[in-house]
Amino acid sequence: MAIKTVKCDACGAEQAILRDEEGKMNCVFCGEPIQLPDYEAGEEMDYTYEEEAKDETPAILPQGEKIDAVFVLNEEEVGNAFTIAGKLKERRWLLYVETAILILLGSGILVMNILGALGKAGVQPPNLIMWVYVVLCYGMLPVIWVLPKRTKKKIIKNATSGNQLTLSIYENLINIHIEGREPKDDWQQPFDGSFGVLCEQGLFVLTLQNGQILVIPQRSLTEEQVEIVKARLATKPE
Repeated sequence: MAIKTVKCDACGAEQAILRDEEGKMNCVFCGEPIQLPDYEAGEEMDYTYEEEAKDETPAILPQGEKIDAVFVLNEEEVGNAFTIAGKLKERRWLLYVETAILILLGSGILVMNILGALGKAGVQPPNLIMWVYVVLCYGMLPVIWVLPKRTKKKIIKNATSGNQLTLSIYENLINIHIEGREPKDDWQQPFDGSFGVLCEQGLFVLTLQNGQILVIPQRSLTEEQVEIVKARLATKPE
C-alpha cells in the first residue's frame, strides 16, 4: 500500500497529501498552508501495492514452507494501519488548545458586550460586528473538531482500493500478487531487516524503506499461521 505523505513545517504533523480544488493543501491539524511536492495529478493518491522493489536485481528463490494469505483490506483496517504506521497522526492537544482559545476569546467578547449593553462605566455599547465575533468564536468550535475527522475519513476511503491481494509468505521473503495483474508484475519483500514491523489490532504492519506500508490482516491466517508469520517477520539477516 503506497501512500505519499508531507510534513507540516508549522506543527510537524505528517499526513497524506489531499489537495483542494485549487491544487493547494492546508494542514488538517493546525490549518497552516503546506508546500506540496511537484507530483503529477494523481501520483500522490496511488494507494495500491506497487512494485517499489522492481529493479534489475534477479528474483530471490523462495525457501521453506509457503503460507498463503488472501484478503481485501477494508476501510477500518486501512485506517488502523495508517495510525499504527504513524501515517495519520492525531494532534488532540492542539485541538484542546484551539478550543480553549476560542472559548476564552468568545466569552471575553460576550462579557464585554453584555457590560456595554447594560451601560456599565467605561464599556462602550456593542455594535453588530462585536456580536458577529462572538458567533464566529463559538461557531468555529464544532468545525475544528469535525473537519480533521472528515478529512481523515476521506483519506482512508481514497486509500481503500478494494484490490484482492495474495501474499505467499516463505521463510525468507513475501511474494505479493495483486488481483488482475500478470504474475510478472508480482514483487518480493525479503526478510533482510530493511523494514520495520508492528503487530497491533489484528494487523501486521510492515513499514518499508521507501515509506510504503505492507499490511497483513491476521484474519487471513489461522492461529497457528499467525505465530509462524510473526516469527518469520522477526527474522534477522545473518
